[in-house]
Amino acid sequence: DIPMLVAGDFNSTPGSAAHQLLVNQYVDANHPDLENDPLGINKPVAKLTHQLCLASAYGSYADAADSGPEVAKQKARLDSDFFEPKFSNVARDFKGTLDYILYTTDTLVPVGLLELPDDEDLEEHAPGGRLPCADFSSDHIALMAEFQYRRHQ
Repeated sequence: DIPMLVAGDFNSTPGSAAHQLLVNQYVDANHPDLENDPLGINKPVAKLTHQLCLASAYGSYADAADSGPEVAKQKARLDSDFFEPKFSNVARDFKGTLDYILYTTDTLVPVGLLELPDDEDLEEHAPGGRLPCADFSSDHIALMAEFQYRRHQ
């Protein structure tokens, strides 16, 4: 088993077909993103699968047993439907999540995450709550995770 990280800007929001494929290993044949496919590249939908057991590093906080104030603060910054950051990209006409850190659950365990900013942090550091700005040099916020190898018995 080889540990794998799949991370970056996927230009896909939580719940999109691309996100569903990454975290669920397949795309539901009735997913609305698949309706507009004039070239038929998504057919047959049954082929839109993979064998990697991937999970979101930030989503792992949703399962965290620790209920301390720092964990609660981080959980509050996650979307309650998909357990991804509420936003990773803030532009003039868009505020949402496009960036992910996914890992193979059978080989890796997240042990640390960079704290996510919230709306108050943006208002404090970014004029009008938009990025980039002097304190955030990109329109994407930094995501970072630390992992340990999962020990197998």
